[in-house]
Amino acid sequence: MKKIFTLTFSLLGIIGFAQQNTVQLNSPLYQQLKSQNLLGNYTVLPPPANTVIQNPVPYSGSPQNRANAACDCIVPLDSTFTVVPFNIGIAPDYRNDDGSSPAIAIPFNFCLYGSTYDSLFINNNGNISFVSQYFTFTSDSFPSSNYTMVAPFWGDVDTRDSASGLVYYKITPTSLIVRWDHVGYFPVASDKLNDFQLIITDGTDPILPAGTNVGYCYNNMDWTTGAASGGINGFGGTPSTVGANEGDGSSFIQMGRFGDSTNVYDGPFANADGINWLDDQQFYFNSCTDSASTNVDPILVSNMCDTINLLPGDTIQYAMMVLSGEQNQDAWLTFDMGSFTDFTVTTLYSLGNHKYLVDVNTPVNATNDLVLTVTATDNGTPAATTMRQYTLTFEPSVVGIKDNNNKEITIFPNPAKESFIINNLTEETVVSISDLSGRTIKQVKSLNATLLVNTNDLNEGIYLVHIQSSTQNIFTKVIVNK
Repeated sequence: MKKIFTLTFSLLGIIGFAQQNTVQLNSPLYQQLKSQNLLGNYTVLPPPANTVIQNPVPYSGSPQNRANAACDCIVPLDSTFTVVPFNIGIAPDYRNDDGSSPAIAIPFNFCLYGSTYDSLFINNNGNISFVSQYFTFTSDSFPSSNYTMVAPFWGDVDTRDSASGLVYYKITPTSLIVRWDHVGYFPVASDKLNDFQLIITDGTDPILPAGTNVGYCYNNMDWTTGAASGGINGFGGTPSTVGANEGDGSSFIQMGRFGDSTNVYDGPFANADGINWLDDQQFYFNSCTDSASTNVDPILVSNMCDTINLLPGDTIQYAMMVLSGEQNQDAWLTFDMGSFTDFTVTTLYSLGNHKYLVDVNTPVNATNDLVLTVTATDNGTPAATTMRQYTLTFEPSVVGIKDNNNKEITIFPNPAKESFIINNLTEETVVSISDLSGRTIKQVKSLNATLLVNTNDLNEGIYLVHIQSSTQNIFTKVIVNK
């Protein structure tokens, strides 16, 4: 009897020990242990599964204007977006830390390195997954055998503070868009916010460039690391990861790991990079490669729009980069403009991370479009390539041109410092200002004949001004000197 009692006591002790070393994800104890960096001693239990998405909550803010990222990479939020119904949030906002959505069915097949999925989980910490929900808040580098995920920014997102934005998603017949809209970081911090977006498609949706099925888009990015991952005021500790990973230990791509506040970037696998480098960036790539292949397509990084409006005679410079995305691999770019040869290319070399400056001297009398074809090639076996085309379109200048009422359009001062004035506009005029990459920087509407345009929010440089109304459609340049 004594032996039986002893055995029973021992079993109870084991059971009691096991119970003491589990913690519910949505419990106050979880938050306490996380803050004290003691979760390693516990098994984290997710809340009861919510298998049905009930009463979707649409985006309730004003429809957003065009985002800052180049060429409408970021899709503006409107009522077609829905708040992600996280498992530890409370409707309608579902503010949370480390939550995940229930399984969300998508009406298309998404291909990830040889595997095909028609449902997924949206995880609060900057990624989507397919095999299971992930509440892991400290990121890992890729490749990894532990995670199957697509991660535009895997970091410790915390939206519990009311000053933080929320996470939204939108499903179309051929795409899924997830927007982490100005989100904060752990613990309940909103002094710095990150704004980024993921797009996945069936590979045919024109929302992404041809030949790609994944897009990462970024507006302003302010933080890298939560306190539970070693961060101090949003930086340091274990860097956050940008990439995609199949979970087999070999099929992956990594754009970088980000851990400080600078804009320094030295490639996908070197030192931790600066979060400011991600501002207004965009990555497009094809994850639909055979799992038997060990090579994925290189990534061309550029903020150039597909179509760029210029004035004849402009001399312009574009910065481009190519990433191999895989360790110990190199990649490079080649440039072609057909019969047009008045351009030069300067290469700044770093293993797996070539940077290029392309200077184009456009003809003074240019009327026909110029097409710049850029091809990225890596040294994998077999070699993989990515190709993009950029169209340079020329518009007539306002100089010496009058509108339909014979009133000359004037802009002064030019160069401008803090502002410039446009005179002789017709009513209900829209003035768009873009940089020489084709990116619309700001747009102003005028109901008067004179418009004052503030330039304090513009960097020094040359900008294209498009003046458009029912009777006017004019392009000109303005120079901003601070």
